[in-house]
Amino acid sequence: MASSSSKLYDAFISHRGPDVKEEFAIPLYKLLEDRGCRAFVDRLELEKGDSIVPAIESAIRSSVVQIAIFSKGYAHSPWCLDELVLMLEQRDHEGARFIPVFYDVDPFVPRHNKEPYAEAFRGYKDKGRSLDKLEGWKRALHTASNVIGFELKSSKSDLYEEIVSCVEKEIEKRMRLNDAAYPVGLSELVRDFERRFEGAVNERANIVGIFGLGGCGKTTMAKRIFNTKRSNYNASCFLYDVRESHVKGELHVLQSRLVKDLFKKEKQFQHTDEGTEFLKDSLRRAGSDKSFLIILDDVDNQDQLHELLFQDLLSRGSLVIVTTRDEGVLKGAGISNRYKLKTMDSCHAKELFCNHAFGGKEPKFQYEQLVERFVQFCGGLPLSLKVLGSHVCGRDEKHWNLELEKARDTQPNDVRQRLKISFDSLDTAEKYIFMNIACFYNAKSKDTAIEVLKKSYGTPEHAIQRLVDKCLVDLEDNDGGAIFRMHDHLRDLGRQMADEANWPWRPEDARSKNPQDYMIANTVEPRMVFAHYMLYEPDGVETLKKEIQVAHNKGIDAFALNSNVWRPNRADDMFQAALDSDTNFKLFFSADMSINSEGKTLSSDDLIAMLTTYADHPNYLKYKGKLFFASWLGENTPWPQIFKVAGGKDKFFFVPFFPTSGDYDAVREKLNDFKDIIDGLSAWDTSAWPYEHSNLNSSPSALKDQNYLKACKDKGKLYMPNASPWFFNDCNCTEVKGNYEGPGLWITKWQHLISLKPPFVKIVTWNDWQESTYVAPPYSAAAKKLGADTFSHAGFLELGKHYIKWYKSGQEPAIAEEVVYLFYYTQPNSISEGLSDNLYVTTMLNSAADGELMSGELSRKFSAAVGINTYSMPFQVGQQSVVLKRGGAVVSTLTGDKVITNPPPVNANLNVYSTWTKIISQQLE
Repeated sequence: MASSSSKLYDAFISHRGPDVKEEFAIPLYKLLEDRGCRAFVDRLELEKGDSIVPAIESAIRSSVVQIAIFSKGYAHSPWCLDELVLMLEQRDHEGARFIPVFYDVDPFVPRHNKEPYAEAFRGYKDKGRSLDKLEGWKRALHTASNVIGFELKSSKSDLYEEIVSCVEKEIEKRMRLNDAAYPVGLSELVRDFERRFEGAVNERANIVGIFGLGGCGKTTMAKRIFNTKRSNYNASCFLYDVRESHVKGELHVLQSRLVKDLFKKEKQFQHTDEGTEFLKDSLRRAGSDKSFLIILDDVDNQDQLHELLFQDLLSRGSLVIVTTRDEGVLKGAGISNRYKLKTMDSCHAKELFCNHAFGGKEPKFQYEQLVERFVQFCGGLPLSLKVLGSHVCGRDEKHWNLELEKARDTQPNDVRQRLKISFDSLDTAEKYIFMNIACFYNAKSKDTAIEVLKKSYGTPEHAIQRLVDKCLVDLEDNDGGAIFRMHDHLRDLGRQMADEANWPWRPEDARSKNPQDYMIANTVEPRMVFAHYMLYEPDGVETLKKEIQVAHNKGIDAFALNSNVWRPNRADDMFQAALDSDTNFKLFFSADMSINSEGKTLSSDDLIAMLTTYADHPNYLKYKGKLFFASWLGENTPWPQIFKVAGGKDKFFFVPFFPTSGDYDAVREKLNDFKDIIDGLSAWDTSAWPYEHSNLNSSPSALKDQNYLKACKDKGKLYMPNASPWFFNDCNCTEVKGNYEGPGLWITKWQHLISLKPPFVKIVTWNDWQESTYVAPPYSAAAKKLGADTFSHAGFLELGKHYIKWYKSGQEPAIAEEVVYLFYYTQPNSISEGLSDNLYVTTMLNSAADGELMSGELSRKFSAAVGINTYSMPFQVGQQSVVLKRGGAVVSTLTGDKVITNPPPVNANLNVYSTWTKIISQQLE
């Protein structure tokens, strides 16, 4: 039989004495185990003191069925009597099943405290045991002996079989629902509910409505009541997400579930009318001698109650609980017994948050005030407390403050926005799996979902576990395995994110008869953005960690670690920084096969080390379950032998840059030449740096991208294009490799990639200070050494964030924050053709503004339109700035730190400078 996996044990066996253990308890234990039931019996005769040891107490609390074997010596053990008291408490308050077994003593003896039990109690009295303790034990013995159990009257084997059969039936009847990992205040709520409604007298079934805000714990409370009370009824049924089923047109499916759970019949209905008639007929046949417990969870319409609730036909002893956010639904249905579930008080809220954040009831030292701020932000909603507590679990104070800063502008009643804080912390694959579960797999088999998700995500198990750990997804035991459960707020958040990502999902598809076919067809692979990272001399783990956090915040998923010399010490620091950043940021190697300063290239041993050293590191990027690896050049490298030594080609997803002319036929030929070792191709030079901004679709860059993408697709391979803001060939920026149009080439390239929709894009580069293609903040020692430290490219990186989000989602994002950007090089050009001495401003606006560009003594006014637009003017030596006004009032002023100077050509440096600023919301009012 299936064991009840929501509890640690199916049965706890309480007994006294080595003879009872060996002759009865151990054989019973072995038979239970043989039949698939997890049982607990203490194997050793421990020194039995005055109280239950923690292991025994935990076993009792974690068992579905409690078995007490009453023997002549049972009452002589205060330990056994304490066990009995606790077992009965579990029966009364947690719904555990209690089974007494009278081994060599008649039930009359414990019921009325007769010998030899009376002798034991005289001894306790003589030893000074308190009267309260003795009376408590006597009451427990009296109560237990009045419970219908088993007596040893014939063979032990027959008795074993009867007990095991009883345990099996009990487990089948009461597979517990997962209610709460930390049930803070839950028992008090249930007791309050019982006091108010269990004594109610009704001609028919007792109908009670629980109403309150979404996320306040209505479903959790209903689950706890269901778990503790279902054994009191002949049959029970918990119907989840009635509102969602109604939206999908699946109320008839819930009716089938009612029939199965209440009457043990498999019946599929085509429409609700058919189901309604069958249910009414079945309830009439059941008559008044059968009682039912029914939970209708998340009802928002009286029509739903009409199809699922048949109060007039339910027996007087039945109980129906309806949960809803709308008390009006209960009033309209004539449900007079209504229980308003309020948000948590501050003490309970603090305890729940701390349980998820620290694993204990109290905050850690120095976190007290931070906890208070989070608890206040969550507004007493258990869902928010659980999700956000899990989100900051294990993080340092700096991270807690950062998350509170993000939450500052969230509206008090915006539950979904609170939960989005945790969603935003996920990496790309985790976000997409969360969205997949919300759209397609909620209330469906985890194993089935994993098999489907593997087609796009390789090994989704790690991501799923992270979602569970962050309380964004729950796993619930079900016949045949675990199923996903999501709170409706979290489910709706996932679907909202899917809509924003322009996913091809629709509610009608999610309710198709064969949803798996649709899921396979529409499981969307995450688009990822990488950045080419030069492994310079390390600045230490903390500096690298800071870089990773900046990249992560801009939407970059991984660094491609480029080196033409194997530098394990630098790689060690980088992987440690990624791990410490707690962002799940990924890394992979891009082997630079150019000739290094020593006149050599990377050796086979170097490449094998790159492939194997960090293969098991949690921050190494995997794509389709394989280790991602790239290279720059290296066509003559013995890749087959290298991959074989490293563990086999099947372990790696290899996407190199092997140069071609960019023609379609040339790309196909290259793919054919290396078809057995590559999984895709990357293109460099013209792909990274557009030559013509004015004609997006016919520039050499665009045509090359299109040829690569088509050829790779035709050959079943993937294409990784590159994007770069601009390019110069040396650190003094004196040799131009493309037109400079401020941010124009950067914007053009991203727009083109958005239209192509490749699976990933690599930014060239994150930190190549020498060729000045960097987008990273230039605060490293290498940047200073190469003269890039005063030439910020911050405008490119910040502007890129918008296009990265657009590329990943497939839909242009709304402008959440208005921004102004400045771009210019800092010396008049006298050394290179193709450069125009212009000052550029880009505006990202939700409403129009009047602008003025100022360069030296010159100025130019312009009208800044809604959206993203770029304006320019010839620059002069001096300071560069821009002012925006609305209604004559200044809303933004941005001045560059770099002043344009006019040195002689010998000292020329045409590296670009860029900066940006937000338009503060208060200035817009």
